[in-house]
Amino acid sequence: MTAQAGYQPLEPIRMPPLYSWPPRPVATLRWIATGLLYPWGLLFIGLAVLSWNLLTPSMGQMRSLSPGWMALIWLRNATLLGLVAGGLHWWLY
Repeated sequence: MTAQAGYQPLEPIRMPPLYSWPPRPVATLRWIATGLLYPWGLLFIGLAVLSWNLLTPSMGQMRSLSPGWMALIWLRNATLLGLVAGGLHWWLY
């Protein structure tokens, strides 16, 4: 790496098979399963399912508008946002 050339990776960046022509469905499914979903996609999907099932008020309670359950959902979302964004900032810093 020289000062004028900037950073040049050792290997060229490859396009994912999702954008290749002619379509390669098996390679695309493999890329989605291993490169896109696993592990971070599955972690965030699991976090969403857990927060929906464990931290969301019941539908009977949410049938009528009241500040109580709205505040609970807002607090849940703010906490999850702080944990995920804060964790990513801490990890990448």
